Amino acid sequence: MNSNKKLSMKIAITYLLFVALLTLFRSGVSGILSLYYVEKGMENHAISSIKSFQNIGILVGLLPAGFLADRIGRLKVLMFSSWVMATSFVVMLISNSQLNFSLAEMLYGIGLALNSGILIAYISDLQLEKNVFLSNQTIGRRTTVLNISTLIGGNIGTFLFARNYNLPLYFSITGLFLYPIIILGWTHLMEFKDNSSINSLKKTNFYKKDKFSINKLLLHVSIINLIFEIGIQFIMVYWSIYFVQKLNFNLSIIYTLMLLSVIFGNEIYVLGSKKRSNHMLVVISAFLMTISTILIGILENKIGSLIFFILFELCTGIFTNAVHVLQNQALLNQEKKSKTLSSIDFFTEIIIIISLQFINVSIEFLGVKIMFVISGCLFATIIVKEKLNLKGRKIKNGI
Repeated sequence: MNSNKKLSMKIAITYLLFVALLTLFRSGVSGILSLYYVEKGMENHAISSIKSFQNIGILVGLLPAGFLADRIGRLKVLMFSSWVMATSFVVMLISNSQLNFSLAEMLYGIGLALNSGILIAYISDLQLEKNVFLSNQTIGRRTTVLNISTLIGGNIGTFLFARNYNLPLYFSITGLFLYPIIILGWTHLMEFKDNSSINSLKKTNFYKKDKFSINKLLLHVSIINLIFEIGIQFIMVYWSIYFVQKLNFNLSIIYTLMLLSVIFGNEIYVLGSKKRSNHMLVVISAFLMTISTILIGILENKIGSLIFFILFELCTGIFTNAVHVLQNQALLNQEKKSKTLSSIDFFTEIIIIISLQFINVSIEFLGVKIMFVISGCLFATIIVKEKLNLKGRKIKNGI
């Protein structure tokens, strides 16, 4: 028993460490990229065009990501993705034209796509291999670690940018090039090996048509996560415009409050998951996200809007943790994990791109406040989906 606890702790630390470092090195640049392009002489309309190439890169990268990870190993692809992102920042550093910046963004998107779902697939198979399973609370710490790393990395990037606009790039390039070395050293120390899909270890014909299937829990989790991603796109794009430009709040204060709220929501999840199921936490957090976003769209009071925005961010911390844990549970019984996750992410990215185009058109006619209400209505459909899933499980179990 003591041996299992130690092994479980080693897997948990490995998971959280890899999440923390990759997020730290990426966020050093991601928060200041638009300002960096301005310093390089790019116009506002050109920046929007440049950033759109990241989505193209993500779509391109998602196609081979799962296939490669399931065949050559998850850690190999994770390390390669880090080098791809580092290379994209090098291209940005030596570029001065819109074309080169666009290519760099596309390369960065490919790097992001290559590590999409790879780490959780690696940890999932590592648990199966060692016959040791992480608790929901441990998996739930992932979002806390991610947001703390984002906060630290973002502040490092902002601090360096104030001294020289190239310094954040040097920071991220150095970290991302070192990240694979850290992975190799740490896994050697922990005595963990790289893994790939169990089915892919057998010699198979590349041209053989394999039946693609996804288990019901993973399909359900993917659908509610897709609804969440569609609903949150508008808020991710326009929260700063609404709260800073229209309501005149300080950007750094709002940004800090936002991340702290998400972190606090993560901790609430860790406590709440001991008494409530993840499905119930999804319903509760989705209900509160619905109420808060609709009220932001209705209220005219700036303090009231801020309070409900903080409540919304807190609930996203609870929601994302619950979904992440459910995904981890579903993956334990899913074959070809990396390929499946990449396929899901590819479809999700296409829907997100379409939803962003819808937002760009709708915002001109409906306005920001109405769009908050629409986002709230989308979050409400998560509750409906969860209730239908619960009803289906009861019927299946003969209840």
